[in-house]
Amino acid sequence: MKLTQIVPDFREALEVGLEVAATEVTEQLKIEGPYWTGFFESLWQVNAGNVSVKPNIFDASTKKTKRSRDYTPVEVPESPNLGGYTIGNRANYRLYAMDIKPTPTARGAYPAANLTAQKNWYDLYVNAKMPETINRSLWRSLKKLN
Repeated sequence: MKLTQIVPDFREALEVGLEVAATEVTEQLKIEGPYWTGFFESLWQVNAGNVSVKPNIFDASTKKTKRSRDYTPVEVPESPNLGGYTIGNRANYRLYAMDIKPTPTARGAYPAANLTAQKNWYDLYVNAKMPETINRSLWRSLKKLN
């Protein structure tokens, strides 16, 4: 390896590591989160950079039949110049599904009839599992520089 290649190689490894981390975090959010019809799971979105994910999708379905878990693929756009990623859910009820806002009739109620994820799953994931996933993804990418 030439010394002149260290910065470009390091930058490329970080870009790959960030993309892998964004993919893995989003996949884990889909798995850890509530899953009843699959609607909430399908609305996780990854944006390049510091671009918020707006809650702009309303579930108009009146039939709320539970389905077996079948996860949609994660799409991660390129993030130029190591701009990072923002991950969010587009469901208008996301704050309830993420146990951020309580509700007496749905996800926030405990134990609820349709509780399909651990109570406070989002907070537990973000604070306990996500940092490990990000670190592991970045380290794997950087180790390939050898």
